[in-house]
Amino acid sequence: DQKIDARLELDLDVKGGGDVVDIRTFDLALGGNTIGVTGTIEGPPEHRFVDLALKPTNVAAEDLTFLLALGAADLGLSITGETPVRIEGGVRGVMTESRTPEVRGRMSLSGITVAMAALSRPVTDLVAEVSLLGSSVDVQGLRARVGDNDLAGSIKLVASGVPTVDFDLRAQQANLDELLALMAGGDDQEASASGPPEPDSFLVRGIARGALRVKGGSWGTLSFRELDARLEMADGVATLAPVSMELYDGRFRGRLVSDLTTAPPVFEFSGDVEEIDMAPFLADQMDGGDLLAGRLTGRVDGRGSGADPGSIIRSLEAEGTASIADGKVGKLDVLGSVGEVAGVLGQRTLANLATQMTTDATQFSRMAGKFNMNGGRLRFEEMLLQSAAFSLGGEGDVDLLSSVLNGAFQIQFHPPEQPVDLASIEPVGNYGVSFAWSDGHATGIYRFDFLRSI
Repeated sequence: DQKIDARLELDLDVKGGGDVVDIRTFDLALGGNTIGVTGTIEGPPEHRFVDLALKPTNVAAEDLTFLLALGAADLGLSITGETPVRIEGGVRGVMTESRTPEVRGRMSLSGITVAMAALSRPVTDLVAEVSLLGSSVDVQGLRARVGDNDLAGSIKLVASGVPTVDFDLRAQQANLDELLALMAGGDDQEASASGPPEPDSFLVRGIARGALRVKGGSWGTLSFRELDARLEMADGVATLAPVSMELYDGRFRGRLVSDLTTAPPVFEFSGDVEEIDMAPFLADQMDGGDLLAGRLTGRVDGRGSGADPGSIIRSLEAEGTASIADGKVGKLDVLGSVGEVAGVLGQRTLANLATQMTTDATQFSRMAGKFNMNGGRLRFEEMLLQSAAFSLGGEGDVDLLSSVLNGAFQIQFHPPEQPVDLASIEPVGNYGVSFAWSDGHATGIYRFDFLRSI
């Protein structure tokens, strides 16, 4: 419904009773631009063959939508920008009530904004060489911004039938939620809150596939670097396989899936983790940075859903193997979980030990075992925790929302490898002291009431 101010100059040679039209001059003036067309139109009105050529020219970006409509290219594009667009091309093919001729052409874009019916957000600051052929668009030398994402690479879109996008994209910074929702025809946050995308959206109807490399970014509550993946989207499900990325100073290699037809999306993951720093990882996922620290290596498979950390934890179903090196376990309620040593140490000493582990973090050199997770509870089997003072083994579970530990464990205390002497004693307030030992250990506060009890 846009109003266009235009002037047209024509020079036609009509032959054969109107069945052949030779276009010598077709100069369309749009604002300060003149678009020139030459060519022929042959055949009766119900079945004409069109062969027209567009002279290379510069046009205002706003006029391109009108020109594409004239060429019968139903691409759903709206183009705006301050810099003129260099275009050339033509229209060739049969034109009937049910058929339209094929549009072909090239455009050189710089500083352009493109809005498209298939995309939920406009593409801004676009620089690219664009080739048009019928209902397909081939974009090379792409540089652009989409929301918070900067993109570079190439894209090929085929808009007829099942919409298909093939791409090879790079980004310095990317929000994968936003990129995937871009093809849903709606805002990523609005879609999560209001429900799944409409059945006729590109996300559900279309197919997208290609290589994706991201220097740094996020997906949900995950922060990552150096992502390298093969991405495919079909039937509203995005699959990154294989995918490799740096994750919290470690690395994940495997497969990630997100079903964007549900609200909130359902996700799946499967792969190997290596040297992931657990403290910042847990802080981002569940505000649990004090629960566990150390470097995680192992295998994990699982699925879940949710719009916030609490709902994600409650929905998460996962299993795997894990080994954590040089870490610490946060303050856990372990009283009653190490009862098998009561006869050796005495119940009073055992209670004091459990109280100390409840109020202070426990450092360890290695913790390993099998685990599974369901309903917000992390259950582990064949667990072995090795610290300088003792080894703890057995099985049990942790409520990740309350940090309460339940289970049955055996504990074995280690004698020092060489005699350890007390180097110094420092008062801590008026309630306890801190000991420094000859082996370098100087952590922990010992309350006076605890010392009296032993």
